[in-house]
Amino acid sequence: MSLENLEKEVDAVNTEKIPWQLSLVSTEKSKLSAINTALGKGVSAIEYFSKPEDPIVDLMKNYDKINKYFDEIKENPSVLTAGEKLKATLLCATESLTSIPSCMKSIEVIKSKMTPKGALNDITDKELWRRVLSSNKYDEGIRQASLIIAKKINNLNATDGASVFDDIQTGFVKSGMSSTKALEAAWDVLGLIGNQGPNIGSYVTNIESGFYTFEGSMKARGLSFISAAMTYIDHKQLKAGKPIYSYPANIQSTCDNSKPYHFWMSAYIARALVKENKISPADAAQGADIINLEAFSPAHQIIRTDLAYSAAGALFGSNSVNKSDSKKYDVNNAMIALLENAGTDQEANNSSGSQLDTYLIWSKIFSPNSALDSLRK
Repeated sequence: MSLENLEKEVDAVNTEKIPWQLSLVSTEKSKLSAINTALGKGVSAIEYFSKPEDPIVDLMKNYDKINKYFDEIKENPSVLTAGEKLKATLLCATESLTSIPSCMKSIEVIKSKMTPKGALNDITDKELWRRVLSSNKYDEGIRQASLIIAKKINNLNATDGASVFDDIQTGFVKSGMSSTKALEAAWDVLGLIGNQGPNIGSYVTNIESGFYTFEGSMKARGLSFISAAMTYIDHKQLKAGKPIYSYPANIQSTCDNSKPYHFWMSAYIARALVKENKISPADAAQGADIINLEAFSPAHQIIRTDLAYSAAGALFGSNSVNKSDSKKYDVNNAMIALLENAGTDQEANNSSGSQLDTYLIWSKIFSPNSALDSLRK
């Protein structure tokens, strides 16, 4: 099937799909549809983000209600059960025996941040969500960043080489923040996007207004727009032989998995472990990468691509706190390492079906630590 026919088929199937589904399809039209769905039909991004949101809209937001919403979300207890301690010890021991205590602490912190999943609170780090949604201090920066990205989409041939992180930080500087505060705000925005990808707008709108809809505040639309726009720009940049927009300049890759939220979730969690919990960058990277160990799946190459980007994000985020991280992380080499160390499907035939046994077999097949080891060289 030709690319043109594939795009027509995708368009026919995905006319009513949500932004996240549309952004995953590797065609230009589908990724553009993700942007249009995130914004709303007939909405021009440049026109929409060119002027601040009507102050009346902000007055309609009940920030006390939003804070109460987050107060009522239960958190997982950080203390590990006996069974969890055994599993965590085995996971941490795959790195080194000496790192077990620090790695275990990382897992405890991560467990508390991963709130129990529910229809309305499938989120990671509720305090991050509270910071961004319980006041209007992020609103102007998100608008300015969205405008920068919208203009970039209209003129990709004149790209300035900036990554999405650079553009979001610039947006917050334009909003009046200092460069230091803008950097932290950019991390918060990408950490939030790492939660839900292009569907982030629907979750934000649900919290702000109580309705699960893609039509919401400028902040909700801006977050969803940025996330959807990232995958579109990535698609165009790679076709033109340019670096992938969604990742910092020191992340090198020629593979577009259309899921940069895997990278940014790991990066945000790893950074938080170092910055807030004083865990060493090496152990934080190991702990943050553990959250991406998915259930056994036949979709090997997709899992390996996600693992490679997650590992790169964990290392980038953990090393971003104490210094400017100029080290180059080659995701292509991480993918090669995963393939070179891959086991065979025959391993699955020996499973007893227990969670621990399933993980150990999964680990033999995918050898997830080989991605971290490759990127650390």
